[in-house]
Amino acid sequence: MNYEIRTSKTNHPVPVVNDVLLHSIYDPQREAENFVNSNQHQFDNKRKFLILGLGFGYHIAQIERVLGQKKKPYRIYVVEPVKRVAKDFIAQKPVTFTENVTILTGENIHEFYTNENLIDFLLDSPGIIAHPASFNLHKDFFTRFLRYETGTDAASMLQSIKNESVKQYLNDNCRKSWGEMVHDINLSPQFQNAEDYLVLALSSLTNDGNTEQQGEL
Repeated sequence: MNYEIRTSKTNHPVPVVNDVLLHSIYDPQREAENFVNSNQHQFDNKRKFLILGLGFGYHIAQIERVLGQKKKPYRIYVVEPVKRVAKDFIAQKPVTFTENVTILTGENIHEFYTNENLIDFLLDSPGIIAHPASFNLHKDFFTRFLRYETGTDAASMLQSIKNESVKQYLNDNCRKSWGEMVHDINLSPQFQNAEDYLVLALSSLTNDGNTEQQGEL
């Protein structure tokens, strides 16, 4: 991996991975403002967001600014596959986050899905926003992250899930395939519990769903 940090025209650090600028080399903060403005509709109803791509966090700082103006509690999880980027972000501190932001980094997708806090977060049906430069650069990683399954049926998933409510839900459906679980939920006149939301949310991001590179996936 080729990696360096350049300085923008506005004197902000910009990480460059494999010759790809993760932010504007002219004005990364203005770029972040425009990006958030283009996704403004997502912040009207959601208070929790999963952000795909950290970069140096300019877009996340702007998302925090918008959510903070609404004077309501919010929570953000950020997934960044390149540990070097996350390490340098922490060292450089081009922007700062509140305690409402959690950064998860690494390339082992299985480890993400054994993180109980992340599973709990996903149960609340967060909005999903992809940072365009990061998503395009690591499209394979993020696609695998969104489509990740420990197996094709509920029984195989039990081995890597720690959340007790999710484990019980999967145990109750252990004889069903993932597709059968989704089918049964869709036949129900209403969602029975939060786990139904999680199953449909993850299912919508698999091969059967529609994935966009920008905005809500």
